Amino acid sequence: MPSGKVNAKELPAPRADAGPAACAPSYANETEEALAREVIAPVLRREAVGPDEDFFALGGHSLAAAQVVSRLRRHFGVEFSLADFAPTVRALAPRVRLAQARQLDDSGLRELVTALTDEEAAALLAAATGDDQPRPAGRTSARDALLDHLSRPRDDAGGFAPARLRPGRAAVGLVLVHPVGGALLCYGPLTEALAPGAPVYGFAAEDARDNPAEDGGVPAVAERYLTALPGPGRPERWVYAGWSFGGAVAYEMARRSGPDAVAVLLDSDFPGTAPAYSEPGLRRFFVHDLCRSAGADEAALAALDRAAGEYDTLPFAALRSAAGLDEGFTDAEIEDRYRLCAANMRALDDFRPKPHPGPVHFVRAGLSEDAGPAWSEVASALRATTLDGADHYTLVTPAYASQVAAVLDRALGDAGRP
Repeated sequence: MPSGKVNAKELPAPRADAGPAACAPSYANETEEALAREVIAPVLRREAVGPDEDFFALGGHSLAAAQVVSRLRRHFGVEFSLADFAPTVRALAPRVRLAQARQLDDSGLRELVTALTDEEAAALLAAATGDDQPRPAGRTSARDALLDHLSRPRDDAGGFAPARLRPGRAAVGLVLVHPVGGALLCYGPLTEALAPGAPVYGFAAEDARDNPAEDGGVPAVAERYLTALPGPGRPERWVYAGWSFGGAVAYEMARRSGPDAVAVLLDSDFPGTAPAYSEPGLRRFFVHDLCRSAGADEAALAALDRAAGEYDTLPFAALRSAAGLDEGFTDAEIEDRYRLCAANMRALDDFRPKPHPGPVHFVRAGLSEDAGPAWSEVASALRATTLDGADHYTLVTPAYASQVAAVLDRALGDAGRP
């Protein structure tokens, strides 16, 4: 609708007659089927995707997930954050329907919720609250609890509210800060490998037009994220962690939080130790970062460099080929991602960390240059761990998830000690 509101009658209704032919995927409703066939399968270059098949197990990666979200926004006409991506159709569909519901006016919202089954309402409530097993108070039904939740004014912390990556009720929580590209999907394997208990929140950056790094640098990003942390019912203490650029922000968040605050830096370069990038250098870094995130090898990167020449502009066609991007990922979206990445890289170049006496865990990929000694100049209680065989990008893959998670678990233990 031109107003941006959605007519409840136009929303996909649950299919009661889900009885597809043998061997074909069985979807619970039209939203699941549209997600699988029209949104996800083309990105993975597959004919079909089952409702419970894992996106990453099928060959997906963080950049492919960004393509899914881009297609999803256009197909369903909703606002949708990459931080809300889920790896299965069955888990993603309620989040899409929730995004649709949030565009409804009050009467349309009530009409939608009233038509839901208890099971569907519970799934949407879980998607809305970030709790896999939300418990409506007293004798309140899931439908009533969902309607109450969606009717409240949303507190988006100026667009920087953290994503709840894992529920938990421990006294110490974990905060994960996005790397230079802004997405959180790289932390999925680490979150799954953590010991149970601690709640996990993550900060993503997706809007290049509202990026505090643009004007205020790393300190402005750290302050914005600290301000946006959950209020009532929040953990008593936090561990701040991040990979690459995210580690620098996590360090600054810990420093601003007090002398005992704990930080974890995952293969984060020490700022200011290398010359600042030129504009062509930033473009080259950006396309290499995207392609490495998509699994491109050195031969593909060399071919990309030959096609790009001096990197006077972004090589859209060569980038699509090297990173496996489809045409649904527009030039404008790639430009936005570049602007975000470039602003974060400039902020990192300008950042000069100040001393922090609290525990700082530094995890180095064995194939990366060792930034630990430089960090130890400002982090007097730094503890370094090297993961042999890992490079900067494989460090956050399932191959090393348990080892990185063990360091995060130790950091959570540090923060929990009086």
